[in-house]
Amino acid sequence: MTTPTDAARELLLGARFTGFTFHTGFSLRFAKERGEVVVVDLDGAWSFGTPAAWAALVAAWPLKGVEPEEPVQAAMLAHLRWSMDHSVRDVLVEGNNLRIEFGCGEALVTRVGTLTGGGVDWGIYGDGERGVTFEGGEVTLTGFAEGSG
Repeated sequence: MTTPTDAARELLLGARFTGFTFHTGFSLRFAKERGEVVVVDLDGAWSFGTPAAWAALVAAWPLKGVEPEEPVQAAMLAHLRWSMDHSVRDVLVEGNNLRIEFGCGEALVTRVGTLTGGGVDWGIYGDGERGVTFEGGEVTLTGFAEGSG
């Protein structure tokens, strides 16, 4: 049986982070050696590093606004893309949360349950119809053997 972590690793391991877009959430693009593009949508709460370190970074950020984390998230993603080893070293699905570890040692971690509201908190979408998503309180696999985990 394919686990959510197995599926996420199959989609992302070794991929390079190539960029991101922002709308009401962040969409991250990754490229694999064969030219395959993988997209990670982050519509819920997420951060880099430990919760304490992230909170300190957001508090120290000079620009304040309605969504104080978003400018810090965008800056961290830009920094990751342009100045670090941005290849995916490991991927874990821990309960309902996604953790993406990069070659530079940074780790992007979702924080399911820390914000109110519904919708998709995160999703990984690969070639064709394969994906791993967290929506409606559960992690679901699509296009992998054995259905969901």
